[in-house]
Amino acid sequence: EPFLMLGYQDILGQDLPEDFRYKDVKHFLIAKNINNIKAIDIFDDRADLKYDLNCPVPQSEYEKYSTILDIGTVEHVFDTRVCLENYLRMSKVGGFFVLHTCVKGYFKHGLHVFNPEGLIDLFELNNLEIVYLKYSTSEGEPVQEPNHGEDVLIWIVGKKLQTIDALKIPQQRGWYDIYHIPTQKKIIKDQPRKLPESTIKRATYLILRLIWRILLKIKGKL
Repeated sequence: EPFLMLGYQDILGQDLPEDFRYKDVKHFLIAKNINNIKAIDIFDDRADLKYDLNCPVPQSEYEKYSTILDIGTVEHVFDTRVCLENYLRMSKVGGFFVLHTCVKGYFKHGLHVFNPEGLIDLFELNNLEIVYLKYSTSEGEPVQEPNHGEDVLIWIVGKKLQTIDALKIPQQRGWYDIYHIPTQKKIIKDQPRKLPESTIKRATYLILRLIWRILLKIKGKL
């Protein structure tokens, strides 16, 4: 803690497991003894902070949060470069950034669908160690590659290793191959990784578990 939620996230769906029957993610976290929770949402009156994520957040928010959770916001923000930089800067050193967003399909769901390589490279270039990486369909079925299935989501968790100076912008990987430019990047394979059981990491695990099980039950949009 403190825990930052991007977008005020309701829990939707029918026939949810009893331990997930809360009206929103905030109340779910409180039930798990995570109490210092803030939410950014420019539209929802329940949010604590009304920042427009198309614009840089105040520097007073930098390195303030131990866990940052985006389970469906960035694809709705037009200026994703500023939005993602906000997330990276608001995360504490040693803290975790949890991102769940569209990487295939999702026609008219939001403003963007991402190339997963760009997100992975953004994490790595900006001092985030990827500790969890997985893909699923919109129904929660795991897929090995993001091009499998019609509507596909990425689930990625990064641990911030050090303060970010100037944001490093990833280039699309394919150009390095076309122009035979060598890179020393380590390509992250599509394999889930077990999170250690510290308080912050346990919170991240609980959120991922919540989303995964809701996706199996949900009807309609997240």
